[in-house]
Amino acid sequence: MDKVTLVIGLVLTSTSSLAWADEVEQIDLERWGEAPSEWWSLGVAIERGDDNLVGHDLLGDQLAGVIGTFRNSDIGLGARLMMSPKFDRASLLELRLLGGLDARVYFDLFGTEWSYGLGILAEARVRDHFWLAYLSPIEFGATVFEHDGLSVRLYGGIRHLFTGALIRAFLVDPNGFDSENARDALAFERNTPWEGFLRISFERRLD
Repeated sequence: MDKVTLVIGLVLTSTSSLAWADEVEQIDLERWGEAPSEWWSLGVAIERGDDNLVGHDLLGDQLAGVIGTFRNSDIGLGARLMMSPKFDRASLLELRLLGGLDARVYFDLFGTEWSYGLGILAEARVRDHFWLAYLSPIEFGATVFEHDGLSVRLYGGIRHLFTGALIRAFLVDPNGFDSENARDALAFERNTPWEGFLRISFERRLD
């Protein structure tokens, strides 16, 4: 009888231990080492865009700011808040808010990751009281440095301004009523619809 009791006790103890054992996560060996298909990236960027890249205002056409992008495989949705020095204004700064959608393919060449993309970009210039929309048919990119989630990327291409209008919404721009200065600035942009651009970004990838 003592032997039976001992056996029953051992069985119950083993069963209890198994019930409280930690679950072991199964590893999908087929996907081991693959990069995630979705990720966020945050960082800063320096950009220059003009109808001839040199422009009539060498310093004032220079943009710098923060960027954020959500990418799902080859599709990306991003936003940038950029600033530009404008010494001919009392505020000395021009703010631009940009957002866009792009499709991009990646390929390796000479040991460097390159990309080709096209996309659509909307830009709000609140100080100038108008918004613009561009189509980018050509945009090349290259990853010039990458380490531990940090990457430095260089982009260049051309884009075409296909529409734009004054900002008349009071909640968006309280000073955005129709004015001669705003109309002239918008007309200048629409009269030069094609422009080239160069951008360098320092991004941290968040998987």
